[in-house]
Amino acid sequence: MNKYLSLSAVLLCSICSVQAQTSRLVAVTRSSINASGTRTILDTSNIIYNPGNTHTGTPQQFHAVLLKADTVITEKYSSNSPYPYRRVVTGFDAAGRPVHKYMYGTATLLQRHQLFGYAATGMADTTRTWSYNQSLGATVNIYSGGKLAEIRHEDSIGNLTHRQLYTYGPHGIEKVEVVDNKPIPDTMQRTTTVYTAAGLVDSVADMLVSLTGNVTRLQVFAYNAAGKPVSSDWFYDEAGNGYIPYNHNGYRYDAAGNLADDTVYNDFTMSGNIVPVSIMRYTYNSAGLTDTLHNMPWDATASSFYYNACDVMTYTADSQLSSKGTYMLNQATGRYEPVSFMDFHHYYYASTTSVAAAAQKVIDMRLYPNPAGSILQVRIAVIGTQPYTMAIHDAMGRLQRTWQPQHGQQVHTIPVHHLAAGTYILTVSNGAERQSQQFVVAR
Repeated sequence: MNKYLSLSAVLLCSICSVQAQTSRLVAVTRSSINASGTRTILDTSNIIYNPGNTHTGTPQQFHAVLLKADTVITEKYSSNSPYPYRRVVTGFDAAGRPVHKYMYGTATLLQRHQLFGYAATGMADTTRTWSYNQSLGATVNIYSGGKLAEIRHEDSIGNLTHRQLYTYGPHGIEKVEVVDNKPIPDTMQRTTTVYTAAGLVDSVADMLVSLTGNVTRLQVFAYNAAGKPVSSDWFYDEAGNGYIPYNHNGYRYDAAGNLADDTVYNDFTMSGNIVPVSIMRYTYNSAGLTDTLHNMPWDATASSFYYNACDVMTYTADSQLSSKGTYMLNQATGRYEPVSFMDFHHYYYASTTSVAAAAQKVIDMRLYPNPAGSILQVRIAVIGTQPYTMAIHDAMGRLQRTWQPQHGQQVHTIPVHHLAAGTYILTVSNGAERQSQQFVVAR
C-alpha cells in the first residue's frame, strides 16, 4: 500500500487477506461563480506521484539528493495560461520521509529549495533552506531522551542566531524559551504551560521582550466534566501593569461531543470592555466529518448574532474531502448565494495486502473540526505501549509545535488560535510509524 495514501485498509475478510480501496488526491480546482450561476476556474493544482528520477527544472548540483523512493509534484495553473505559475517538487526516502522540496515560480525557475535531514532515531534533524541558490540558513533539532530539547537557528554561513529551548514535565512541554545568541545570551520570548492534575492545559503564558518593557499574554482554559474545553480567556499585561482581559472564546458541543459553536468575544480598545464578535458554528455528517461551517458576526444594533457566510463540505464514500463551497447569505432575499468552490479530485485503485501487513498499522487518527477556528480536536487510536510524539508544521515545513502527550489519551484538544490562517500538517510518530494529516486554520 502506498505510504502517501490517506485511507486505511478496509477489512473484507478475516481469513487471509485485506482488500483495500485506496485513493490519492490528484487535483484541486478553485473556481468562482457569478450572479447568473456560471462557474469560472481560477486555478488548478495537479498532483503527480512518482514520475521518475529526473526533473528538467532541477539544477545539476542537486541531482545527488534526488529521490530514493517517491516524488510528489504539485503544479498550479491559472485559467488563462497552459504553463504552471507554481511548481513544488517533494522527494521522499524509502521510509516515506521528505528529503527535499523544490519550489519553482514557473516550471523551471527555481525560487526556493529545502533539504531535510534525520537523526539515527528517525526524527527530523536538520532543515536547510536556499533562495535562488543562496543559502538562507538552517535549523538544527537536538534531542534528549527521545524528546526535542533544542532548535538551533543558523544564518547563511553557519553562525548561530538564536535557539529555542524546551523544558518538559510529566504532562508535556512546560516551557519554551527563544534565546538570542548575543555575546551574553538574552531571552527574547518565553512560553510557559501549566497543566491540570489530569494533564489538561490549564494556562499558557507567553512573555515577549520589547523595547518598552516585557509584554505577557496569558491564556486560561476551563473544562467540562468530559475534559473538553468550555472556554479560553486571554489577558494582556504590558510592563507589569496588571492583566487586562481582551479575548474570550466559549465552546459548545453537540450530543456526540463534537465542537458545535466557537463564540468569540474581544476588546479591540484594550480597555477591559469585551464585546461579542462572531460565532463559528459547525455541523457534522453521520461519519462525524465537518458538514457546514457558519460564520455568524455580531449585530450590535439587534444585539444578536446573524447568519452571514457558510462553507459547505462534501465527501466521497470513503470520507475524503470532495468539495468545499463558500456561500454568502443575501440578507434581502434570505437565501444563500454561492461565491466560490474548491473541488478535490481523487484517483482510486484496488490493492490487496496480507493481514499481517495490515496489523502493523499502530496509529490511526481523525481531526475535527477541519477547517478549525481556535481549537483542533484530535482522536487517536494507538496500539501498543510505545510513547508517541505529535508535531505541527506549516505548509513550508517549518515546525510550529512539538510535544509528547500522555500515552493512552485518545482525544487531544489543541489550541490553534495563535496560528495564522492557512494549511498545516499534524504528524503523530511512535518511532515505528508516522501518520500525517493536513488541516486548515480558518479565520
